[in-house]
Amino acid sequence: MDHIPSYRAVPRELLDQIWHRHFQRALAVVREGTVPAPEDFDEADVARDRAARGVPLSDGLRAFRRALSAIRGLFIAAAAERGLDPGLIVDRTKCLWELADVASLQIAAVHREAEVASALFDARRHADFLRGLLYGTLSAPEIHSGAAIYGLDLSRPYQAIRAVPIGNVGPDALECSLESHGRRSGRGALLTVLEEAAA
Repeated sequence: MDHIPSYRAVPRELLDQIWHRHFQRALAVVREGTVPAPEDFDEADVARDRAARGVPLSDGLRAFRRALSAIRGLFIAAAAERGLDPGLIVDRTKCLWELADVASLQIAAVHREAEVASALFDARRHADFLRGLLYGTLSAPEIHSGAAIYGLDLSRPYQAIRAVPIGNVGPDALECSLESHGRRSGRGALLTVLEEAAA
C-alpha cells in the first residue's frame, strides 16, 4: 500500500489472502520444480476485483511482481542458509521467474476483460439513462442520480437533438464526431446511439 497508492482501495484482509495464495503457489513451484500452465492459474477473481476498485493494470502487475520478488528473496535466503545445491537454487529461481511471467500474462488478460466489461456496462447504463430522459420514463430520483453521474446541471435547460448519419458514416462514428466537436467547442453533451441515430 505504501509503494503502490492505488492499492489503498483494497482491504488489508484481501491482500493477506492473495499473499497467502501466491506464497502457497510459489512454494509448490519450488518443491516440484514445475510451473503450472496458464489455464491452471485462478487469478480471475483477483484481477476483476482490482479492476472494479480502480487499480490500474500496471499497478496490479507491479504489486504481483513485488510479491513474487519478496517470495523469491525468501527462497534464496533460506536455500543458501540450508546449503542447498547451487544448481538447484538456480533452477528453482528460474521457475519462480517463469511463474511470474505466466501469471502476469493471465492477470493482464483477465484484467483487460474486466475493464472491457466495465466499460460496456457503463456505456449501457449511459444509454439507458439518456433513453429514459428522452422518453420520460425516469423517476425524479433516477434523474437526479443520473445527472450527478453524468455531470448534468439540472438548473439549465437542455435540448434533445436527433442526428441521422448520411453516406458511409454509421451512428457510432457520428456519435464520436459529435462528442469530439462538443469537447472542442466547450459545449458538453450527453450522447448515445438510439435507433440508428445519435441522440
